[in-house]
Amino acid sequence: MIDYEYIFRVMYHDTDKMGTVHHSNYVKYYETARWELFRNIGISYNSVEEAGYLLPVIRMNFRFIKTINYDDQLTVYTTLKAIKGVRIWFTYKLYNQNKEIVNTAETELAFVRRDDWKPCLAPDFVLEAIDRYISGANFKTTICIVRHGETSWNSSGRLQGTEDIELNDRGREQANETASYFEKDTWDIVVSSPLKRAFETAEIIASRLSIPSVTIMDEIKERSYGSASGLLPEERRERFPDGAIPDQEDFEKLRERAMIGLNKIANEFKGKRIIVVSHGGLTNSILYTISHGEYGSFKTRLKNGCINKIILQNNKWSVEFYNKTADELLNHIEN
Repeated sequence: MIDYEYIFRVMYHDTDKMGTVHHSNYVKYYETARWELFRNIGISYNSVEEAGYLLPVIRMNFRFIKTINYDDQLTVYTTLKAIKGVRIWFTYKLYNQNKEIVNTAETELAFVRRDDWKPCLAPDFVLEAIDRYISGANFKTTICIVRHGETSWNSSGRLQGTEDIELNDRGREQANETASYFEKDTWDIVVSSPLKRAFETAEIIASRLSIPSVTIMDEIKERSYGSASGLLPEERRERFPDGAIPDQEDFEKLRERAMIGLNKIANEFKGKRIIVVSHGGLTNSILYTISHGEYGSFKTRLKNGCINKIILQNNKWSVEFYNKTADELLNHIEN
């Protein structure tokens, strides 16, 4: 029905005294893979709970084929097999880095109302998200995510987060430079974060492309950095020597929000060519999710005005390129 590929590495604490992964961890692996599948179609577990539903496991079957060890790279192929009445079924195939199958599993879950734990039919918003995802399988949707142009806080190294800072003159130049790359093709729509630095970048690009208006979407605004917002690097090191900012937006919640926004754009403008203007932290979280951690958050520092091109086709996201300036892309084309 719906398939999803999730890649991760075995952590040391997952192994037992024999040096292999303890069997109890497979439950955790498959739960994570299952919710990554849901996240990929625009549903987060938080949204299910907030709507008043829970989804407990009522049956699990495992088949252990080979042992796995610390630092093995594993791939889970998860399939949403069926959804009927109150129940939903998933199957899993787990492979190691040598492409050997090491485990298979099936889980059966049931929708229940959060207030009284009584079984209930799958909620409409879940069924609608699944239908939208399946119906989009034959479309190719192209999205270029642009990081906004430079601000005075960027140039000084201050952490911005949700602070609403305008572009500086260099930032406006970068927005125009970025627009020059898009002028060589046809684009259908421009979507932007509501924050000024992103919206002004989007307006400059839209104007150059003769796109009459910019669509605002709250889900793609920058991560909140809490009490670290506005601080210079040395000030952040002094106040948060271990790098942990206790009141910043949780990374997993950021990923959920970002992917919900991305899938909302893809569903609303299915089959279109879309320019999305957002921020470094949010864009990196999308790249991290789509690439299964290969790049993006924790690995990539995005340049102001950079372009990140992603494709949705056959219900799978792929990254065509990332962190490229218009100058880099145009020079490559010319050469």
